[in-house]
Amino acid sequence: MRIESSLVQSFTILIADDFEPFRRFVVSILKGRAEFRIIGQASDGLQTIQKAEEHQPDLILLDIGLPILNGMMVARRVRKLAPASRILFLTQEPSPAVVKEALDLGALGYVYKPRAQSDLLPAIEAVLGGTQFVSQGLTKETPVMQKRWYSFDFDPKNRILRFLLSGRITDEMMSDFYEGMREPAHRTRPNAGVLDTSTVISFEVSSQLIRRLAAASPIIPNPDFPRVVIAPSPDVYGMMRMFERQVEGTRPNFHVVRADSEAWAILGVQNPQFEPLDTE
Repeated sequence: MRIESSLVQSFTILIADDFEPFRRFVVSILKGRAEFRIIGQASDGLQTIQKAEEHQPDLILLDIGLPILNGMMVARRVRKLAPASRILFLTQEPSPAVVKEALDLGALGYVYKPRAQSDLLPAIEAVLGGTQFVSQGLTKETPVMQKRWYSFDFDPKNRILRFLLSGRITDEMMSDFYEGMREPAHRTRPNAGVLDTSTVISFEVSSQLIRRLAAASPIIPNPDFPRVVIAPSPDVYGMMRMFERQVEGTRPNFHVVRADSEAWAILGVQNPQFEPLDTE
């Protein structure tokens, strides 16, 4: 149910996330709601605590993977320094045990980031109304991220992060994957990234989504960062060539190739040795 601004003039919100493009995404979701007023943004745990104490916001949208102090540590301190502030975790972590810990700390909401587009506004309304909200599936023993249609591995010698897609890929899954890239990219700080679609069975992704993802801020905001897509399938190759054309001029080191040997030649490495990267 939509919160009526005639009953409450506005709710103040503090956004705490270390990834600036994601904070912009959250702002874009909230900007159409006059009753929600963003009073601050924080990029690490210490800033979050300081701004929470200073502004005493009605709601804190809190990531778990914050630098300096993580979101759990922040929540513990905020409970004392801004006791009236309600906490809604907005995070990439899908573990049911982490969800339970977050709620035990006094948070009223827990939204899984790939579902922010659909879940964030209902979660905010629920939390501000005093009702608990958790993204569907996160309290079960089989967490969302165990859907292994995408995975990550890493070559520590050459610092190449490889993203692997497999199976049947839809618009929703591609959007989920694009957001999921953030955590391993920030954790490994790679020198290059490779998207390998060699085991994709069908690529049912719309040209509209490809254009939207191309227009979005890159996961690692360095235009010189080499990115290579391995796309042996004609369908995937065609879509990724469209992506390449969309980002031309803003990401000069974006390449689409048909074989992994071409990818390694572009990156100037031989026989990279990848290790599975655990993201849970």
